[in-house]
Amino acid sequence: MVITIVIPIYNRKELLNRTLNSILESTFRPMKLILVDNGSTDGSMELCNEFKKKFESETIEITVAQESRNGACYARNKGLDLCTTEYVYFFDSDDLFDKDFLHDCSCVIEKESPDMLVCKTNMCHKGQTHVRFLKKTTECKYQILASMLSTQSMVFKKDYLLKIGKWNEDVLKWNDWELGVRALINNPTIAWLTDKAYHTIFVHENSITGKSFSEKYKDELNAIDAVYNVLTSQYDKDKLILRAYILLGLLEKERHAEAIQACKQYINQKFGNRKHLRGSLLAKYVSLGGRAAWRLALIL
Repeated sequence: MVITIVIPIYNRKELLNRTLNSILESTFRPMKLILVDNGSTDGSMELCNEFKKKFESETIEITVAQESRNGACYARNKGLDLCTTEYVYFFDSDDLFDKDFLHDCSCVIEKESPDMLVCKTNMCHKGQTHVRFLKKTTECKYQILASMLSTQSMVFKKDYLLKIGKWNEDVLKWNDWELGVRALINNPTIAWLTDKAYHTIFVHENSITGKSFSEKYKDELNAIDAVYNVLTSQYDKDKLILRAYILLGLLEKERHAEAIQACKQYINQKFGNRKHLRGSLLAKYVSLGGRAAWRLALIL
């Protein structure tokens, strides 16, 4: 069983060696690694070529590619197009890979041959590490409100990912959240790896999430709209409304007038007064510093 790992790269030279070296420590072989440079100007592409020259072997096949269109989803889809294995996994260029991950995935895939394999991951922020929330369920509300499926928690059967439409290249932020929603509503067979948490995912200012919610509020609203367009259940749409109100609360906390107005306008145009009272209370809770608002939204 060979799983292809696809890594999009944009100006990550200072962190990339750490990530690639952690992949080399994997206890499982063979593996295929596709590195897709997305227009780096800091020497990341050259580092990838040096890595390939130094470490490619009979048990590690390394492909270095380029994608000129800017955006992680373009780069991921480029890697997906180059993938020749049955299963594909997407990793980020600034995180640490767990050495047991490929072995554990392979054992489960050999037994179950699922459309998706989902695992727990570790999140590290300002030196503090915690296990990202994950619930063994296909109920879409947990993805809509808690973003339980992230880039590093999903291994895909390539044919299934092609079936649901690959990565959405029009979604510039929260694209793994959007993909996770599409994956669940298409009723995949899922194998779960939940006995331990894998990898260390670093949250920092230069990550794709950015420094603040206000900084990329247009992209966040675009992601919400993309999810709205694929949902068919009114129940799930009602949970999406609450997700939009949580975003409003975050923007109000940051006191960004333009972003607040745009979010209010979007909610009014798309959802009207549906869930308005509950949503407004949820937004106020978030704006005052309330945490884990998604847990409240699950029961509203």
